[in-house]
Amino acid sequence: MKVDLTDNDLFNFSEIEFNKKVNFIFGKNGCGKSTITKLVKDQCNDYDVRVFQGFESVISENNTLDTVILGEENTEINQEISKKENQIEGIRKDIESIRNNLIDNGTENLWKEYKIKEKEVANIENEIDDFCRNKAREIKNHGLKISSTSYDIGSFKHDIPYAKGLEIQDIEKLESLLRSEVKSAQIINKLNINLSNELKDVNTLLQGKVVEKTRLSRLDDNAQKRDFAEKGLSLHQAGEQCAFCNNIVSKETLAELESYFSADDVRNFKHEIENKIKELESYISDVQNISIDSSKFYADYKSDIDEINHKLGDLKNEYEIFLNKLISELNNKLAYLFEECEKLALTCPDDINSIINHYNQIVDDNNSSNLIKKQTGARDALRYHFVKEYCDKFQYEAKKSNLEVHQNLLQVLKNKVDGEESKIKACQNNINQIEENIKQLLESTKNEKILVERINKKLKLYASFELIHQETSNDYKVRCLRNLNIRSVQELSTGEKNLIAFLYFIEKLNELSNNSHSSKRCVVFDDPMNSNDDAVQYLIIEELQRLKDRHLRDNEIFILLTHNIHFYLNVKYGCKYDKCNFYRLVKIKNRVNCINIDNGEDDFKTNYAALWQELQFLLSQDDASPNMLLNPIRRIIETYTKFNGLNQSDFFANTSGARKLFNVNSHSIDDLEAELNGRSKQEIIVLFKSCFEENNAIAHFQKFFGDNP
Repeated sequence: MKVDLTDNDLFNFSEIEFNKKVNFIFGKNGCGKSTITKLVKDQCNDYDVRVFQGFESVISENNTLDTVILGEENTEINQEISKKENQIEGIRKDIESIRNNLIDNGTENLWKEYKIKEKEVANIENEIDDFCRNKAREIKNHGLKISSTSYDIGSFKHDIPYAKGLEIQDIEKLESLLRSEVKSAQIINKLNINLSNELKDVNTLLQGKVVEKTRLSRLDDNAQKRDFAEKGLSLHQAGEQCAFCNNIVSKETLAELESYFSADDVRNFKHEIENKIKELESYISDVQNISIDSSKFYADYKSDIDEINHKLGDLKNEYEIFLNKLISELNNKLAYLFEECEKLALTCPDDINSIINHYNQIVDDNNSSNLIKKQTGARDALRYHFVKEYCDKFQYEAKKSNLEVHQNLLQVLKNKVDGEESKIKACQNNINQIEENIKQLLESTKNEKILVERINKKLKLYASFELIHQETSNDYKVRCLRNLNIRSVQELSTGEKNLIAFLYFIEKLNELSNNSHSSKRCVVFDDPMNSNDDAVQYLIIEELQRLKDRHLRDNEIFILLTHNIHFYLNVKYGCKYDKCNFYRLVKIKNRVNCINIDNGEDDFKTNYAALWQELQFLLSQDDASPNMLLNPIRRIIETYTKFNGLNQSDFFANTSGARKLFNVNSHSIDDLEAELNGRSKQEIIVLFKSCFEENNAIAHFQKFFGDNP
């Protein structure tokens, strides 16, 4: 649904579209909300447009709340209602008669017959289940383990179709097969080692050396002297006599040698060699742990396993010799950290993993031997034999046939019970339909008393009066709940009249919705809550939320126009921006712009936040004059200082020019422009920002306005 605005000079946009069921329009007074409401009513001829604009929109020409005149048609309708109520009473008697056949009332009826048969079926089922449960236990406890450890009543019943008897000699043969030992060998994990790479790593270390950072001339670059000095360092303390030369070992000598041998390069290179030695030693341990238990193999595989065992023994020996050689050379290298050592020229042993792979393949063949399959088949055959033997002795098939006969008879009785219950349900549906017809007949009487009761129920918590229908004059009056005086609706306050008019409008909408009304409908609320409605705002909010969330049909449109931010925030609660339309009207230089709000970040959060959003919008509009920024700025400052308990004079004290420009109480409407003194919008914002900076509140400014300007 679209509304054409091209012929109206107030708007800067040509149309507004209501293409969703729920639509919100927010705009201050003077932004054209009532104009849009009028255009909706004038242009949307395809819709049954219902507009609420306060008390004046629902009163009649003689300033009374109109009702529909009660006519003689009500007498005929009441007779029809009475007839239908008699029909309901007759159907209820039929239901009672049917229910007596479905309850335990001490007589021979369908319920008793069904319960007797149900008990017979249960007894037979329990007898069969007890048999199956006991025999399943015997099979599970059989000495030759012919079933799994989880074998139970369900397993036994599953085996019955496969039950088959065996001859004595076949039983003995199968039992002998089950007593045969099953052999299962263990696989060997492959070694995670590459001898060629290890040789390369060791040769790299052997040819590596540490470059001396501190040179000791008395060592003469001699490796043996260095080794001798390093050992002496660990054997002697300051003041002792040298075991070699019998001279006193000085602190200075020990400190000099300690610095020489503890250098980072020396220590790191030494650790690298030691770590490689540990790694090689772990490989030797892995090789030594490789073992084969030939007793776990069947005779068919014995020769192959013996051959593999022999090859593995040789290779393990070669691996240990090779790895020990590498370790030996590395240990020797520890004495020659400052010199390159000769590169090793060794031949790597054959890959031991190829032998391990061959062995593991034989393990797979051995463990998947036919013996296991034959034993599995033997277990099944013996189990099926015992199942057959048990069932024959119990006469299982005869009992199962007897159970099926009784189950069929029980099903016949259950079908009868279901049929009777369906009759009750059909009767109840018939009653519901007749009651719905009665409801429609009651609604067709235009009984305003029902409407009054609904309104008074809602008024009870919020007003000291109630609404009463005057049948003689066919209008409404109000009765004071304190002194019971009756007076005209016109004598109420503006807020009270608006509340009654609103509730009256809502109830009339509900009345139309309950009737079979197929035409498309558009419901418009133009500022439904005025300034006098604060005490009852939540009642109005609740009614509007109930209408838009529950009572709107698929062919209906809901439009709410308001200037009250708090009211707007509460009514739209829970509405999704992709499911509803949100429009904001903003007036600049006597022309109104329309902003489509499509996400929560661009919408109002609080009244206070709305002032900041208005300020940012006016700043961004080239058509907005600088003086338009002053009103939201003053309201922001007033709110901020009151909330934080600040004196406005103190707030302006350190910002020159701010007090005269922004002081909320120092300006009249006609001198706003005179106070600007030629300031631009950016200059005003800079001054405004300075006020917050001087009051140590720049974080508050940036939270609502960002880092600009």
